[in-house]
Amino acid sequence: VDQAPLWQLAAPAAAMVPAPLQQLSRRLSLADALGFDSRSQHGTGHENGHENGHGNGNAFVRSLGLADLVAVGLCSTVGSGIFSIAGLVAHKSAGPAASLAFLGGGLGCLANAAAYMELAGRIPVTGSIFMYTYVALGRGPAVCAAWLLTLEYGVSSAAVAANWGNKLAVLLGNSSLQPANTAGVSVLGGAIMLFCTCILLCGVTLGKKLTKMSSTFSICLVVSLCCVSAVHFNVVNWQPFVPPEFGIQGVLQGSLPTFFGFLGFDEVCCLGGEAKNPGRNVPLAVILSLIGVTVLSMLAAGALTGCQHYTAIDTNSGFEVAFKQLGLPVASELVSISELWVLFIVVYSCLLAQPRIFFSMAQDGLLPSVFLRRNHLGELTFSVGITGFMMAVVAAFVDFDILADTISAGTLLAFSLANASVVMLRCEGSRPAAGRKLSLFMASSLAATLCLQAWLHCTSSWKGLGLVCLGATALFALVALASILGLRSLPTINPRASQPDLFFAVPLVPLFPCLTIVFNFYIVSTLSAKGLAILLGYLAGTCSLTAIWANYASKRAPCPDLQVSLTNGHNEGS
Repeated sequence: VDQAPLWQLAAPAAAMVPAPLQQLSRRLSLADALGFDSRSQHGTGHENGHENGHGNGNAFVRSLGLADLVAVGLCSTVGSGIFSIAGLVAHKSAGPAASLAFLGGGLGCLANAAAYMELAGRIPVTGSIFMYTYVALGRGPAVCAAWLLTLEYGVSSAAVAANWGNKLAVLLGNSSLQPANTAGVSVLGGAIMLFCTCILLCGVTLGKKLTKMSSTFSICLVVSLCCVSAVHFNVVNWQPFVPPEFGIQGVLQGSLPTFFGFLGFDEVCCLGGEAKNPGRNVPLAVILSLIGVTVLSMLAAGALTGCQHYTAIDTNSGFEVAFKQLGLPVASELVSISELWVLFIVVYSCLLAQPRIFFSMAQDGLLPSVFLRRNHLGELTFSVGITGFMMAVVAAFVDFDILADTISAGTLLAFSLANASVVMLRCEGSRPAAGRKLSLFMASSLAATLCLQAWLHCTSSWKGLGLVCLGATALFALVALASILGLRSLPTINPRASQPDLFFAVPLVPLFPCLTIVFNFYIVSTLSAKGLAILLGYLAGTCSLTAIWANYASKRAPCPDLQVSLTNGHNEGS
């Protein structure tokens, strides 16, 4: 069969459609998505080192077992939820009921994890939501998903690195190393990012040992914190368990910041191409890591509020300050050092996923082919080096106080694309109608949540505008409800009909994924307008540059790494 570069293929039925629109609407079939990993496993083209004569076909060896994947999931999530968010929620929102707030945040992430579990089982490849969206929704949404993942992994790893540098400077008592005294440059943040890059360049074997050791350390750390706190536990600190000034509403509001403490559970999906038995192990690792971090966070929150009254808990360094006030200076210093280690591992774990995203994009011609190159051992050394250097620059020079909401909103939009992908794959037999109804649902539900927030923030002096916002909320909500009913009327497929051994399938499709999307959009609507504006500008800029490069690359000589066939008729636009 004659083969052609992936980006140059278009459906015959869409021959009269302008070329740019063809590129955006084209989809990958599942067979072609699996073909990407097949070429990665067997080694083809220059990315495996053939240009240097070292191609040995051992690229992306499936060496990660279930324990390795769970370790990655735990290392990328255990951190901020325990050391900073627990104190913040307990002091300002929920009091001793902070554990319940963490449970609520965990359940919210679990709803999104359901989509990742099904998609990881049906499309067990490298690239996470980028490849899932490419198969289900098309190239255009996939490009957006890839850059949203870059926010979640690459940029957020730089943010944690900058935070790590600030904490180290405070611990050392050296104010000269803080950004305020270095012209706004986080020297330590950039340095730790480069150090993590060097570790990644050493290969996956060292990374496996590091993540396993670190996940074990994180579990032991939380248990140790709970044991020390238990010695100083005072039941009076838990009375009342739900303070009257907060109430149940406060607990629910406290669930929102805890939700962000669980972000990163989906990182194991980026390693699908390197996992053993990915159809089973990747979705299982997602749920196990999420359950693990939820339990650890609930235990930590309960221990903190048990040893110190919630009104006295520090919102930034809960355990550290609590142990100092309890007369345990050594334990307080150990907590500070342990926090540095945990944050370092979070930086490493998040950075681990980013080169895999760029690799998947480069396979489709969306990035330069340098991101495909490997050394003689099959490691993505070029991609890791370039990515690490770029993120070190970001960690050193970017002020992350203005990007926190942008990163959170981008991650939630990526989650929503995962849920939308599940709906579209289930409605494969009626794709055009499903695509229209799903697009209408997502647009109307996002508009409804934004209008709802506008109504909630309208003061008495803007009563007329508030009524307009409330009416718009009701109108958009009705449109969203009608869209869900329209999706329910369409025939759906049973994924286990073609994959009897599928580990997990999302229940109540399309209702459950659609409600999860509404939940995500509601949280997005609570974030700052400035953060959302920055996100829109970021997506516009990155997607435009990607389109320019892809157009340029499509006019060059075919790249041997991308010679795949889409002759099965699955690449038509929806």
